[in-house]
Amino acid sequence: MLMAFLMFLGGAFSFGVPKVALVMFIVNFLLSFVAKDQFPDAAFWGYVSLVLGGLLAKFGEPSKKTNDTNGEK
Repeated sequence: MLMAFLMFLGGAFSFGVPKVALVMFIVNFLLSFVAKDQFPDAAFWGYVSLVLGGLLAKFGEPSKKTNDTNGEK
């Protein structure tokens, strides 16, 4: 349940605060190693979290919005 919650939070923060989301995905990956003995599918979800974190690190930069509304047309 904790791993699912961390993945949910990572997805929720991925657009607004990508660095926080990256930390959530990395913590989830590390947590999967602790839980893989009792839950065999935890390793799979840990690797999914690692891939999502890697994609977020590569492509998850916040967009730079320009505000050119100075009243001129």
